[in-house]
Amino acid sequence: MILKLTKAKKTMEIGVFTGHSLLATALALSEDGQITAIDKNQEYYDVGLPFIKKAGMEHKINFIESDATKEEHKEEFDFVFVDADKTNYVNYHEHLKKLVKIGGVIAYDNTLCH
Repeated sequence: MILKLTKAKKTMEIGVFTGHSLLATALALSEDGQITAIDKNQEYYDVGLPFIKKAGMEHKINFIESDATKEEHKEEFDFVFVDADKTNYVNYHEHLKKLVKIGGVIAYDNTLCH
């Protein structure tokens, strides 16, 4: 719903785990929408990849195996979803403030649990 309301086209997801939210994001984006997905572990992305392919959404996703706080990006993002190691949320936030467009959204998973 947030993606539709903000008309997001360039998104980022940090921490992909099984790819469930990644697939949901891909399905919600317009046909020309793009997701930069970053995780330290390629195996997590690979778990969800068959479902992403079955839904025909792999063309929207650019997966990067890396530490998201060390990735350099030249583009700005409309929306970022963070579902990675909770102890680093502050570090992710500091990094993401430079990457999200004015009026963009940064959403965090499980913020009330930690």
